[in-house]
Amino acid sequence: IEPLLERYKNDIRKTGGVVNNLIERTRNKNTIADKFIIDDNDINDPDVITNSFCKYITEIGKQLADKIPKGTKSFKEYIITNPNANSLYLVPTSSDEVLQMINSLTSKKSTGHDGISTRLLKQIRFAISTPLTVILNKSLENGEVPAPLKLAKVIYKAKENYIFNNYRPVSLSPCISKSLEKFIHNITYCTRVNMDFVRNTAQ
Repeated sequence: IEPLLERYKNDIRKTGGVVNNLIERTRNKNTIADKFIIDDNDINDPDVITNSFCKYITEIGKQLADKIPKGTKSFKEYIITNPNANSLYLVPTSSDEVLQMINSLTSKKSTGHDGISTRLLKQIRFAISTPLTVILNKSLENGEVPAPLKLAKVIYKAKENYIFNNYRPVSLSPCISKSLEKFIHNITYCTRVNMDFVRNTAQ
C-alpha cells in the first residue's frame, strides 16, 4: 500500500481510490438493495418496495421544487415588447460542427442507459460524427427527439441504498442527447444575442 500512496501522493483522487479499496468502500452504484426501511420497518416484499419506491420518486420532485423561493419577476419583463422583424431559423449542423461539440463535452466515465460515456464518444468521434449529424438534423427537421435519447438512468447519491431518501431523481442521459442539447443551446443563444429577442433583466 505504501508504494501506491507514494506514487499518487500528488493526485488526491487516485490517493482516495487507494484508501477506499483498502477499507472496502467501493460499491456498485447500480445495485438496489434487497430490503428497505419503510416506516421504521425492514421490508423485503418486492411489491411493497416497488410501490413505495415509485411513490417516493414521483413525489420528491415536487417536494424539492416547493422549497425553491418564488420569483418576483414576470416572464414578460424578459421579452422585448417591440415586434422583431427577424425570424428564428435552425440552420442544419455539419459534421465539423458535431466534432467541435463532441470535443467540447467534459470527459467522464459515467454513462446513460446506452452505456456510452463522453470519454468513449470522444474516442469514436470521427467514426460517429457523420451518422450523428444525420440524426441531429432529422431531429430538427421533424421537430422530434428520438425516443432512445429521452430515456435516462436514475442513480442514487449515497451509500446505504436501503433508505429511500438516499435516492434522488438525478438522471444520466445519453451523451448523444447532450450533443443535441448543446447544439440547440448554441443556436438559440446566438439568436438571442444577435437578434435581441430577450432583454437582460437579471440585475
